[in-house]
Amino acid sequence: MSGLGAFSMWDLFRGEVESQMKVFTEGLLALESGEPPAAHLASAMRAAHSIKGAARIVQLDVAVRLSHVMEDCLVAAQESGLVLGDGIDVLLSAGDMLARLSAVEESAVPQWIEAQAGALEQLTDQLGQVRAGTWRSASSEAVVAVPMQASPPLVPVADA
Repeated sequence: MSGLGAFSMWDLFRGEVESQMKVFTEGLLALESGEPPAAHLASAMRAAHSIKGAARIVQLDVAVRLSHVMEDCLVAAQESGLVLGDGIDVLLSAGDMLARLSAVEESAVPQWIEAQAGALEQLTDQLGQVRAGTWRSASSEAVVAVPMQASPPLVPVADA
């Protein structure tokens, strides 16, 4: 048996999200600190693209949609000179949401998605505003926060 034989597709998705979120976050934080954007936009965009591919493999449509919109924001910044500004916070929140999703036990994913449906929709809408260049952090909507207690237990609790 190969070393990968013991891993499920969900485990591989989890690992991909974990590694790509590091790249994604580092790139966005570098942009936020004023570093030259070209390389950081490219690395963050590739990370979002990789997460989208991993989500497709596990047929997790909600993660595909969210990472696709994240990728669109970064491509727009690369190609049209869109200044992300406060939109970086929205991108980071979307990344946090994907990281939280990947940490959920596979069997609990449908319940997690149902519980987070409103927050996921709001993040997607906010990312659309970032992409369109209309996002303003002082708008009536606050960036969706991803609370730590919002997820069901990562491991099902067995009855004693």
